[in-house]
Amino acid sequence: MLATSFRPRSLAACSCVALLGLTAVGCSKPEGIQHYTVRKPPAIDRPAEAAAESQPTPAEAKDRTLAAIVSHGEQGWFFKLTGPKDSVGAQGEPFTNFLKTVHFNAEGKPEWTLPEGWQARPGSDIRFATLVIPAQGKPLELSVTALPKPPGDDENYALVNINRWRGQLRLPPIALADLPQESTQLDVGGTTATLVNLLGTAAPGGMGTPPFFPGAGNGK
Repeated sequence: MLATSFRPRSLAACSCVALLGLTAVGCSKPEGIQHYTVRKPPAIDRPAEAAAESQPTPAEAKDRTLAAIVSHGEQGWFFKLTGPKDSVGAQGEPFTNFLKTVHFNAEGKPEWTLPEGWQARPGSDIRFATLVIPAQGKPLELSVTALPKPPGDDENYALVNINRWRGQLRLPPIALADLPQESTQLDVGGTTATLVNLLGTAAPGGMGTPPFFPGAGNGK
């Protein structure tokens, strides 16, 4: 009985509200057509495309490696100077002149005449010697190391190590056919040495990667 008596009252109340609403609308003054100017919404960001368009150019090279590979008997000798490009670049002529003085004694060990200001320090492990070169800021170090070398195939031996050095400077590897254009030859101690002058940007921790000879893994 309570439910039956509640529904008519609710319907009646709703009807009254509806009628009042219609009356209010009917009594209000009709509005004319209104014109609005809507601003164009801002363009949606396109992160991927924007990143592609703003891709930075490769960083300017900061580092340089001057190096020579000298084959003598069953040994491959590595003379390597790496550091800031300008400091190392200034040693181009002294480095070449130094190599021209290198010769091998009866024990097969290299001997040389140091340029003025250079200092020789004992090596460690398989590093035969460290040559300290005065330079603006921090002194440079030229490492002299040796590793056993497989008989013959000197070009491939040089290529493997040159590509390793290129990788340390974030440079792409070269093919054997490119070796004559990417290196120079110099007579060192009665044998032909392969020299490179590489310009790039050193990879973190990459400059300490040791020399390599096929079939024996890495050393230094």
